[in-house]
Amino acid sequence: VMIIAVAYAFQINTLSTSGYQIHSLEKQMASLQSELQTLNTNIAAAQSLTSIQKRLAGTGLLPVNGTTQLKPVGEVVVARR
Repeated sequence: VMIIAVAYAFQINTLSTSGYQIHSLEKQMASLQSELQTLNTNIAAAQSLTSIQKRLAGTGLLPVNGTTQLKPVGEVVVARR
């Protein structure tokens, strides 16, 4: 009977420790999911057109008015600056 009581106490202790670890990991997972949602929101805000236009305003870049495509003459293609 004594051996069964010790084995039972050991098993209960092991199960309660596992339960605590699972609970701790579940809390950590919920925290990480919340952080992921916050990061996704921040990424979406940074990729918005308004945000991009605000950041570009301070760079001094000018908009492109148009492009010109050059057609090669013969078989030699040369880049024009």
